[in-house]
Amino acid sequence: MSLLEEFRRIQSTAQDELQAVSDAEQLEAWRIRYLGSKGAVKAAMERLKDAPKADKPAAGKAANELKKALQSAYESRKAARADTKASAATGPLEDITLPGREMKIGHQHILTQTINEICEIFARMGFEIAYGPEVEDAWHGFDAL
Repeated sequence: MSLLEEFRRIQSTAQDELQAVSDAEQLEAWRIRYLGSKGAVKAAMERLKDAPKADKPAAGKAANELKKALQSAYESRKAARADTKASAATGPLEDITLPGREMKIGHQHILTQTINEICEIFARMGFEIAYGPEVEDAWHGFDAL
């Protein structure tokens, strides 16, 4: 089999396998199998040194075209997968004109809850809640302490 036939065979096999790829792991495995440092394209390019001098320019051009074709096919397949993944993940957009939602973070301290409950009970009984004295004199503020 000549080198050009091998490049055509690699390209057709790689294109067929790329069409069968269904998830990200398979896509990465395909990239490694064909475009990786020990992939089929690199192995075929290493055989260029054994090609006859007359066939080297055509074989080199075919090798570069093979690599570019597979790289662009991989990139387009990867971009298509990213587009479908992004469109599926975004879902419906949120309407920012609606009123905001109240944040439900944390809770009141147990002593604050108890004081509020006691104040509410006394308020229902008719008592008025007063916080601290309205007027503070020097005796109660400093001297008595």
